Amino acid sequence: MHHLNLSSNSLQDEILVELKNCSILVTVDLTRNNLIGQFPFQVGDMSKLIVLRLGGNALIIPFTLGNISCLQRLTMPSNHLEGGIPHDLGRLMSLTHLYLGVNSLSGMA
Repeated sequence: MHHLNLSSNSLQDEILVELKNCSILVTVDLTRNNLIGQFPFQVGDMSKLIVLRLGGNALIIPFTLGNISCLQRLTMPSNHLEGGIPHDLGRLMSLTHLYLGVNSLSGMA
């Protein structure tokens, strides 16, 4: 399996722990669920991930996200993000689309 779309469900944090075992995923869409807190640190090991959609939850951007060198699209609107945009996102050299709208961000962290 290369594409996982579990958007618009009532998923909770348990699904996040299991994602660490899915290193071949190219697309992950978990928008509009009940996911709260830190996205698992192991997301940085998902070396083939190109698209990550996490909007409509209450997640925190993990610092290991910057390790996914082929990530091209990251969307995290409406996640109640506060503070600055993590500098680690600057390591995403393949990133072509970043959408962090409808949050409470205030510059760089």
